[in-house]
Amino acid sequence: MNRISTSTLRAIAMAALFLTPVVFSTLAPKIASSRAEEKTLVPSGEAEVLYQFAIEWYSQGIDVADLIEFLTNGLSPFPTPTPTSTLGVPTPTMTMGGPTPTPTEPAGNTFDFKDFFILAQNSNWHYTGIRGTGTDDDFSWTVESQMQDVGDGKMATRILTQTDDSSDEFNNHVDFWYADPSGQIFYHGFFLPEPENFGVGSIISQDIIFADPILLGGDGMMVGDEVLDSGTGDVYIESIFGDGFVTGEITSTVRYTGFITSLDTPLGTFTNVLRVVVDISAEVSGQVYEITNSTFLLKEGVGMIAQDQEPDPNDAQVQAIDMGQVGGVGIAAN
Repeated sequence: MNRISTSTLRAIAMAALFLTPVVFSTLAPKIASSRAEEKTLVPSGEAEVLYQFAIEWYSQGIDVADLIEFLTNGLSPFPTPTPTSTLGVPTPTMTMGGPTPTPTEPAGNTFDFKDFFILAQNSNWHYTGIRGTGTDDDFSWTVESQMQDVGDGKMATRILTQTDDSSDEFNNHVDFWYADPSGQIFYHGFFLPEPENFGVGSIISQDIIFADPILLGGDGMMVGDEVLDSGTGDVYIESIFGDGFVTGEITSTVRYTGFITSLDTPLGTFTNVLRVVVDISAEVSGQVYEITNSTFLLKEGVGMIAQDQEPDPNDAQVQAIDMGQVGGVGIAAN
């Protein structure tokens, strides 16, 4: 789940830049002025598209509402990606030891999500790429000792992502998770350690705490359950058009699709593995960015043992556990 936060963040930023009226009303006079003074203000690439739109709009007096309608009718240069996932469905290349069995449902059984998504202190997990581009794209999760204040008197657990390649863009990201007294697990946001550049500006390093967190699951779950929720988050952006906060709405669907009889990983074979599929989207002013069918394989008392998601084409598609500990006790395949 470490890549969902950053992909959603980029979606909010780019959607806002293309669809917010304030951006265009600020951009056109700046560009007109820079042309008059023979200055170079706007870089190439994505920004050049905005450059040409703004010049034309400003010179001809086009109404901003018409420009926004034009952009929202499918002509944005940023297509909506729809990554897919195959982890946990029958395929001869899924696991290191052989084909993946079809998920099965333990009849009549319920389970508590918090037993599969571990937030215990002195816990860490290390994952290695086993399929797809960049199979050496290894990373770890570590439950930090410090807690994160997410408002309303709630102190969330911080889980640090560290990549073996220190130059990886996800290195040192920290996600904020909160388990309420009833057993529900909420995603409250994340810490962005380095600026995210997107051609015409950047998202600065900051804590991004959702005003309305996203629910993933709770106690008494059953196979076939779906958890639908939405939340909002503010992101501070610095750009050539001006600085300020952009608010996005994040929507998620979490599907508990079944239990896999066994799953091979570099650490060994795990049995009775819960398969969870997550769809998530971010929307700003009608522009939507989606990540679909991200799949997570969770073992009770252990946590995530494998993940399959493709929001970043430079990363391994499938990553699986090769070492770790929970509550200070080493993890063994079981």
